[in-house]
Amino acid sequence: MKKLLISALALTVSFGAMAQSKEELKAIKEQQKVIATILKDAEKLSKVAEDAMGQVDQSKTPDFAGAQAKIAEALANPQAKTMLGDINRVAADIEYNVMRFNTAGAGAGDQAALKSYLDACGAGYKYYQAAWDAYAVPDEKGKVNTKYNEKMAANAANLFLFSSGLYNSGLICFQAEEWEKAAEYWTLAGDAVESPMIAAATAKNPLLAANIEEFKNDSARFQSKLYAASCYNKVDHNKCIEAYKNLLKENRQLEAVYSGIISEYAELKDTTNMINWLNEGIKALPGYSVFTNSLFYIYLDRQDYDGAIASLKKSLESTPDNVGAMVLIARLYTQQGKHSDAAPYYQKAISLDAENLDANLYYGLNYLAEMEAGESEMLKNHAREAEMDKFSNEKLDAALPYLRKAYQLDANHENNDIPTLLMQVLYRKFQPSNAQNKAALIQEYNEVADAYGRPQYNR
Repeated sequence: MKKLLISALALTVSFGAMAQSKEELKAIKEQQKVIATILKDAEKLSKVAEDAMGQVDQSKTPDFAGAQAKIAEALANPQAKTMLGDINRVAADIEYNVMRFNTAGAGAGDQAALKSYLDACGAGYKYYQAAWDAYAVPDEKGKVNTKYNEKMAANAANLFLFSSGLYNSGLICFQAEEWEKAAEYWTLAGDAVESPMIAAATAKNPLLAANIEEFKNDSARFQSKLYAASCYNKVDHNKCIEAYKNLLKENRQLEAVYSGIISEYAELKDTTNMINWLNEGIKALPGYSVFTNSLFYIYLDRQDYDGAIASLKKSLESTPDNVGAMVLIARLYTQQGKHSDAAPYYQKAISLDAENLDANLYYGLNYLAEMEAGESEMLKNHAREAEMDKFSNEKLDAALPYLRKAYQLDANHENNDIPTLLMQVLYRKFQPSNAQNKAALIQEYNEVADAYGRPQYNR
């Protein structure tokens, strides 16, 4: 008896579940009918009137805004996810009609019409792609809906061609500072060459086939994706970073790609990732000094001199003749008071590029810094004046040719470190009463002062 009761109870529960499922199914069907009605209304509102010759009748403006509002209403329906193919297809058809209606105005140079035309090309293509993808998902019976494929592919192909591969759709939104839309359209432009929808259209559209083939091999495809990544900067830094990272596999315009990633981490104030990606950039582009210099200044700001030097030396492994890196290493050694460590790097830099202003300027500074440190130490040790003078003059004489060279190289007199250092050396040389070539040194001092707008020495 107990077993019978349990079985009966189980049967009741089972039937209850079935009844509930039927109710749910009925509710779903009802909402799907609601969506279907909304979509029919949207199609009616967006229908473009034509004259006897099949041309768009400009005297009758469809209610495009109303149709687009209907699409928003359909998407807000709880069962929208079960009809994404239909919703996106009708949304695409609406944008296709917007494009058709604005074709004449766009061709005549009407900027508002051109904006609507190109925006509709981008939006319409986006919706057709979304519809194509939704229809490609098998239903509960394992069937794929291909009923609308031919028309969708043909219309999407036209939208792609009419907007110059969606490039102009992205551009018009970029100019309007509609960053996310611009990024969407440019991303779609880059992805179109791999789209099954476009592939289906090329078989019946030789012009499209030729354009797609050209787009595959042209820089325009990559450029579109690069532009898309840059637009995300205005929307979402993390999304922007991912877009740039995805472009690394293309192995094109690496300077721009790595710079994009690094800039985004800079805006996020993520110094750790900045340093990591600067190092990655240096590995990939060893001759690109911008990354090396940026890394140098980060380390300098953090006063991590050893890290800066290690990074620069690493770059020299792949570019042993990188004068800029040599000078930066030398400057870091100078700043730490390691003058003897700095000297070989200055010498090597000048041997490779005798006309390098920074190498000459800072090599002169290295001698002066070494002089000041030595003088300070000699004072502590109560060295004789004659001994100190001899030491100081040796360093002044060593610094002078390099500072003079830097002065010659600074033709426009823009570097204010040059007069400060050169005039200091000249003053120290002519200041003693027994100085040799005193008049010539004073004259040179005043020439430098005059060139940089500094006060002259009055005897």
